[in-house]
Amino acid sequence: MANTFPTINNIKDVLPAIEGRSEFGVGRRSQHFDLVAYYLLDSDSFKSDDPNVSALRRECRGLIFHKDGTIARRAFHKFFNVGETEETFPESLDMSIPHFILEKLDGSMIGPFISKVDGEVYWASMRGSWDYNQRLANLYKGTEYESFVRQADSDNLTAIFEFCAPDNRIVVEYPSVQMTLLAMRNKTTGEYLPWEQVQKRAQLADIPLVQPFETTAKNIDELLKQVETLEGLEGAVLCFDDGRRAKLKGEWYQQLHKLLSYFDYEKDIARLILSNNQDDLMGILTPENKEALVNYQDHLLRSIKEVAQSCTALREEIITRQVDRKSFAQSNMTESSIIKSIIFRHFDKMGDIDFIEDVISAALKQTGSHGKWTAFKQNVKIDVEWSEETD
Repeated sequence: MANTFPTINNIKDVLPAIEGRSEFGVGRRSQHFDLVAYYLLDSDSFKSDDPNVSALRRECRGLIFHKDGTIARRAFHKFFNVGETEETFPESLDMSIPHFILEKLDGSMIGPFISKVDGEVYWASMRGSWDYNQRLANLYKGTEYESFVRQADSDNLTAIFEFCAPDNRIVVEYPSVQMTLLAMRNKTTGEYLPWEQVQKRAQLADIPLVQPFETTAKNIDELLKQVETLEGLEGAVLCFDDGRRAKLKGEWYQQLHKLLSYFDYEKDIARLILSNNQDDLMGILTPENKEALVNYQDHLLRSIKEVAQSCTALREEIITRQVDRKSFAQSNMTESSIIKSIIFRHFDKMGDIDFIEDVISAALKQTGSHGKWTAFKQNVKIDVEWSEETD
């Protein structure tokens, strides 16, 4: 089934699709933009009886809007690994229809846009990190990259890059700084610019372009076998002309296989889910282990959301009662030291805080050992256990 990309002009077009879904959030902390993204994923996060709602949610992986609500940046829609979902099951990927295959780079996605605040290029990572913006602005201001981004923006396009560097390593090692063009996308319609046009634009601007994945594979099974043996490259991306995409992992896949030997350690499973890497594992699990992981994921994420809701309720009580910092420190308004710490972090500016990021961050810090993870769950009253029977 081909992807149908929804039209997005304004943040108001997106918000109804994520209403009541606490795994999605709207970040308003930057003076340059508002961000709509998922922070955690449930098994049904991208499912809805309304196909348009499903399509809109799949766009919410780093959608950026100007402060006036208009669309600023539209990077990749959410797409999946081969074998992860029904649409990427091998039997659903017919390589006899028009497609192209690209190398999958192992860095950080960058989707720059022109800020309406100062007219400068904002080099936005997935979450719009200010640190990334500052670093990349220092590297690329006044270069052909900036000119390329400005031209793309004037054409209502988002230029999507991958930033790789020796100190930005995930798995694959890159000896030098690289900013490579991956795709270009219409900000309003979501349509990907035809690959031939992307190639032409990159060539004219002298911008490095992601390389085609060299293969003689005639079907998905042959392609999978080739990718599984890769070394020094993350994998490949299968791109259909109708908009569908699917990821295939090589060296990265091998790293994920190692996780299977730790599949009975709850702290590792929790870290995988809290860092949003469970989708990489889904495609290589047995049906029994996949079901167990999904069940644990959903239970854990519901619990994380409940902790965030507790923080919100506590904030409202503090504001209503006009409790000051000292009084709160001496009070028994919460028994949880974790929740108290989160509240303290935002005590002087709590009016527009979505606490779910803070809870996730606090949880991730405690996945280093079984003891720490157990203590964290007890502290915030999370009642979830990983069953070793799923081995």
